[in-house]
Amino acid sequence: MMIAAAFVFAACGENPEGPDAPVKGGKLATPELSETHTETSITVSWGAVENAEAYIVNLSGKTYNTEACEYTFENLNAGKYTIRVGAKAEGYEDSDLAKIEVTLTGATEVDWFEQTFTLPEQEDPEKNIYRCNTADFSWKGTGVKDLVYGIWATEGLEGVSDATIIANLEAPDGLTEILDEVNGDGFYGQFTAMLSGNSSYTLCVQVTNEAGLKFFTKSEVTTETAVPSADAKAWAGTWEVTSHKVYSIADDGSGVTTDKEEKFTITIETSPNSPNELYVYNYTVLGADAWPAIATVNGAQLFLMNGISLGLSQDQSFYYYWLGWYDFGDGKVSPSIDYIPFAVVEMGEGSTTTATYYNEFELYDQNGNAVPVVCHAADIFGVSDSGNLYFLGIESFPAHFRSGQMEWVKVGDTASVKALNAEAFNPTALLSNVVVR
Repeated sequence: MMIAAAFVFAACGENPEGPDAPVKGGKLATPELSETHTETSITVSWGAVENAEAYIVNLSGKTYNTEACEYTFENLNAGKYTIRVGAKAEGYEDSDLAKIEVTLTGATEVDWFEQTFTLPEQEDPEKNIYRCNTADFSWKGTGVKDLVYGIWATEGLEGVSDATIIANLEAPDGLTEILDEVNGDGFYGQFTAMLSGNSSYTLCVQVTNEAGLKFFTKSEVTTETAVPSADAKAWAGTWEVTSHKVYSIADDGSGVTTDKEEKFTITIETSPNSPNELYVYNYTVLGADAWPAIATVNGAQLFLMNGISLGLSQDQSFYYYWLGWYDFGDGKVSPSIDYIPFAVVEMGEGSTTTATYYNEFELYDQNGNAVPVVCHAADIFGVSDSGNLYFLGIESFPAHFRSGQMEWVKVGDTASVKALNAEAFNPTALLSNVVVR
């Protein structure tokens, strides 16, 4: 029985004559390591160590045993790996652990997932789906158990590492149902709209399969430039506008309409984003260099909108809000973020050089009933989650905005396509002391 016990102790690398007595066989030499790797696997190898009977291989806290002089790890994700190898034998002291480090890029291609990112084959004017503002994407896979994604303007990703991109990816809504389609007989398909024309976008996706292998891929598409419709071309040009009222907002958030005639000149340019979209410059009281109003054309009518996308606030946070001052037929003017501030400009009958601006129209309530509405403020402003009002470029109050009916007279023609640059989309927003009540 004592002999058996001594044998077990020796097999565990301990000296039966006591912990301080020398091991009879001495200490094994440290293995000399080399490695080869692919995008997702590492094979570490070493020459046979004299008197060694087996080797231990350690990776990420897990230890593996082998009698061979190599070991392969597969299905690894991108990252830096440290592998340690030691020799052992009965009657000998285990060797020191040799160490080797390997960095993997991760898979650039897999056979269990694919995505496409393309312009739509068919345009749909009724849904404003064009090759200048929409891209289609699809996902097809086998055994995909997780998916996160993001779509960005390609120029915004310049110099950004894949690790940073991956950290900002998010799971799509309804992920469980999406994965059922991804892994099913067909594929999952969707489209992203409201893109800018003649611009490059990158779809970034990271998927994880049932074995835990992650795959990160990027697909790029460039939208086309919109061909302006005949109706849009008719509106493009320089117009002289006469307004008769202003809507003033006091520090306490209250406002009043006052008679005041103003004449100003606006420039309308066609947009690269849609055949029926236009940019209206100098419409805002902030001046010609301020954020342009966005308009869409439907025949002889121009729908003029503001505040659909706001810029940066002083704390560099984005605010996707709009705010308008409305009279809902009760004679009281109040702010609301429920309706986009817009107005309608209509060409004179049989004319392409005169038009009238209206800020009185109908909206529909939850029951489908038409409600007469007057939109008194038609400029650019937004509101934060805390209720603070942000005006783009207005440094002090009281402020006023043109309101009421206006007459437009066309004084010059132009049909050029004008694209907004990146800075135009991010004007400085100044925090006022106005609070929405």
